Parts: sequence; C-alpha cells; structure tokens
Amino acid sequence: VIVAVSLYGSGQLRLWAPLIGIAVGCAVAWPTGILDVSEVSKASWFGLPTARWPGLDLSFDHRFLGLLPAFVIVTIIGAIETYGDGIAIQRVSRRDSAPVDFKAVQGAVNVDGLGNLLAGLIGTLPNTTYATSISVADLTRVGARRVAIYGGALILCVAFFPKISALLRAVPEAVAGAYVLVLITLLFGQGLRLVSAGGLSYENGLVVCLSFWLGVGFQNQMIFPEHLPGWSRSLLDNGMAAGGISAVLLTFLVSLRQRSGHRAILEPSVGSLPRMRELLDEAAAAAGWDAPAVHRLQLAGEEALIFLVERQAGHDKQLSALHEAQPTPAEAGPRILRHMAKEVRHEQYHDLDSLTVVVDSRPLA
Repeated sequence: VIVAVSLYGSGQLRLWAPLIGIAVGCAVAWPTGILDVSEVSKASWFGLPTARWPGLDLSFDHRFLGLLPAFVIVTIIGAIETYGDGIAIQRVSRRDSAPVDFKAVQGAVNVDGLGNLLAGLIGTLPNTTYATSISVADLTRVGARRVAIYGGALILCVAFFPKISALLRAVPEAVAGAYVLVLITLLFGQGLRLVSAGGLSYENGLVVCLSFWLGVGFQNQMIFPEHLPGWSRSLLDNGMAAGGISAVLLTFLVSLRQRSGHRAILEPSVGSLPRMRELLDEAAAAAGWDAPAVHRLQLAGEEALIFLVERQAGHDKQLSALHEAQPTPAEAGPRILRHMAKEVRHEQYHDLDSLTVVVDSRPLA
C-alpha cells in the first residue's frame, strides 16, 4: 500500500503514504485476530514515565575492560553513521542543488556525542541519528525543519500519554515490518547515492562491497564463528561494528596507495598562481598529458584558486547556482571551471571551503 500510494498518489496524498499503509495493514489484521487492542483500553490517558536512576559505578574491573572495546567501536561507527546521515538528509531535503554544509554535519556529530554522554550519566540507552528519517523525507518530499520540531514535541508528549504509547505498541509486527521494509529499501538507495556521489571507483567499490558482506557474514555467524576468540564476539557479532571496522581499515589502505607526491601548501591569494602552475605542469608531465589537456588543467586550476580566494574574501559564490540563461560577469569563472572540469565538488566546513576538481585528459565533448 505504501509503495502504491507513493508511486501513483498525488503530491498531497504521498505525504500520508506511511500512515495510510499502517492504517490499511491494521484494518486487514483486525478480522484475523492479529490486532490486539486490549492494552489500549486498559491504559490510562495521562501518566508519568516510570524510571529509576541506577547510579554511577566507577569500579573499572575486568567486566568494564571487557566491554570497553565494543562500546568504543560502536560509538565510533555511530558517529560515522551520523556523519553520513547529516550529508544525506541535506541532499534529499533541498529543492535546489547546493554544496553540503558541513557546519550542520559537525553540529549533528557534536550533539550526538553530547546525547550519548548524558545518556550514560542518567543510565538510559545511548542515542544515535536514525537514518529512517532520510527515507521518510525522500518518500514524502517534505524536508522542512518545523516538521522535525513538531515531531520531536509529539514524541515528548507521547511519554506522558500511556494510551498513545499502547496504541503504537498494538500495531502488529507484520505491519510494522512491512513499513520498516519500505524505509530500509529507500535508505539503502540513499546509501548507494552517498557512496557513488563522487564516482564509484574500483577502490571505493571494493571497500563498500567487501565491508557490507563482511558485516553480513559476521552478523549471521557465517565467518568461522567457532574459531573466533571469545573477546572478539562482542565486536564481530554486530554487523555494523564488523562492517565499520572493515571499512575503516580498507579506506586506510586505499589512502596509502593513493597518496601523491605532487602536494603543496599555497597562500590563499592570486600571487600563488605561478607556483600552482608549476605543480600542475609537473603532475601533467608525469602523467604524459598532451598540450590541450595541460592547458585545460591549468585553466581549471586557476579558476578553482580564484574561486576559493573570493570565497575567503566574503563573496558568497556558489558553484551549484549557475543555471541561469544570462550569467552575470561574477559567474563567468565558476562557469568556466564547470566546463573545463570533469567533476567539481564544493564542501563547506566551519572555517574551511573544500573544492575538489577532477580534470580529464581526454578532449572535451
């Protein structure tokens, strides 16, 4: 039902596709006896959450040391997940193409860490950024922040209304499973887009695919479980941890292989153009490029450096907003850069602009 509504429904109807699917699933489950609402009738309308603070245990004994590696690894993997979610949610919730704002991504990682620290201090479950919200935004085409604010307020209110909590728990597992299946499928698609955004090279594909299947293999006890030491089970029995460790190690190996000797630190000024031209000439000569390709590389390098210098000077230039029929003179440089380069990727951090430019030696189309 969710798939049918999302494919054939109008724009307004698509917003309600997840809720319509759950409602239809519960309606079908009612006559079969799968839907049990007895707990809903027993639950009170108002109430306070029941909780008990377990206190702090600062005895760092062998049990603590045995669990520490697993917690550290899972926390790091959770931070990586939050990092990826912060990028993906921006790409699905913006109308127009724009560079990823890594200020927001860094903020998400910081808040995620603070939330885990507070969760540990009060003795509750750790938090993480749930990637299913990306699928919901992609499915409903709604990415407004106020929707997330209203949703967070609603979740807080549910804690004080036991009847609503009981109603949510009454949804049959089969219905909830079908709902999650659609969201996980959409999430998998977002993951593929995120991985292939910069081009899925042989190395990147090897890292992604091998890490994915190693995670699946360890999670399902398919990779020599009888030969693994006992201390490793807490790590490798978790697919996210096993796959994450594999991805980190493989990415490190790839980075060692891809390091280049043509590197330099230049001052962010037009005066650095001669030194940059020398570096590009050396790299092109080592690669055996012909004269037209070298000229294209030089022009792309000059425009990239000028773009970054102007960004630092306070000019809010964007590489992605260059689709007007009548470009202004200020947009000429970025348009030349987009034409000369095979790929241009602009990323923003708190105090840093990162510009990745890929130039091909083959003639322009």
